[in-house]
Amino acid sequence: MIRLLTGVQIVGADVVEVSPPFDLAGMTALAGATMMFELLCVIAKQVGDRRNAASA
Repeated sequence: MIRLLTGVQIVGADVVEVSPPFDLAGMTALAGATMMFELLCVIAKQVGDRRNAASA
């Protein structure tokens, strides 16, 4: 679902309610890290696309 945000201009992102001390299985930490990774990938693609468009 996050990868579908490619056309949206994202200016910031935040992960809320990840508390590893209260999550013995570590699933919330993994879900939070995965979500931030996906968001950073979308943002990095947007930055790269803008740089390519500016240099063309």
